[in-house]
Amino acid sequence: MSDCADGLIVEPFSLIQFARIFGARGAGEQRAKARVAAPDRASSDVLLNLRVLVAEDNEINQQVVKEQLRSHGAVVRVASDGFKAIEALQKEEFDIVLMDIEMPYLDGLGAAERIKSQVGWKDLPIIALSAGITAAQKERAKQAGMCDFVAKPYKLSDLSHAIENALRSRGRESDPLQPGLFEADSSSREAERVFTEIDLGLAEEYWPNSSLLVQNLRRFQQMYPDASQLFDMNDIEAAQKMTHTLKGATGFLGMPSYSTALSAYNDALKQGTATREMCEGLIQQHTRVLNEIEAYLADLG
Repeated sequence: MSDCADGLIVEPFSLIQFARIFGARGAGEQRAKARVAAPDRASSDVLLNLRVLVAEDNEINQQVVKEQLRSHGAVVRVASDGFKAIEALQKEEFDIVLMDIEMPYLDGLGAAERIKSQVGWKDLPIIALSAGITAAQKERAKQAGMCDFVAKPYKLSDLSHAIENALRSRGRESDPLQPGLFEADSSSREAERVFTEIDLGLAEEYWPNSSLLVQNLRRFQQMYPDASQLFDMNDIEAAQKMTHTLKGATGFLGMPSYSTALSAYNDALKQGTATREMCEGLIQQHTRVLNEIEAYLADLG
């Protein structure tokens, strides 16, 4: 986008790509907690002491972006909707805003328009975050004053590029990013269980350390234990809200197939074309996800 960068970045994001941080699965969670990926120096230079406001309503998404940015020295504040983001800007000064598009009360587009209408915030870079990257969404974000668009789920390296470009557009120079992949020694891995719904390698790229991934897989398991209650077609509004929430969380937890299915069902709900078969398919897929989380946690010991 012209205010910040010409490129389009797809979510989920990461400032750098972290190491494959899980050791042998049977070694237990304590070993997992001790393994933390090495930092990328260029990303650290970009983020060090950077004041970042993150507007995001999904708790798991909040945690992943907060931990990613803080692990490289950024000062991060989180707001759960557009109104709270504006309140935060009134209380503190920030260098950049990462704004989710779909939030309750006041969405990201509405919040961006209000922010950009104020003289004091006119030059404040706002990067849009969303699970969708359609041309229409990109254009709407641009019209609202956002300078770039990062699609969920995003890697740390994707987000760092967008942030660097945004800061350059304001005249704040930083060293060019050279994202690298820090691979753990694959010889230390034991044979792992094969999962069809959860891509652990993908999930590990979004979290600064493995204990946070384990913690949020447990949180997902506890928050959404009963698949049959999640997608009630008798309450379309509630079903849309649930699929949107799950879509964001599953992307960062390494469940791309489930995230795609949720997105398709959410679109069908909006268009009035959702069917009972689609609903039943999601319930079955959610059950498989829960079973794989249970198996993975059991492997940790």
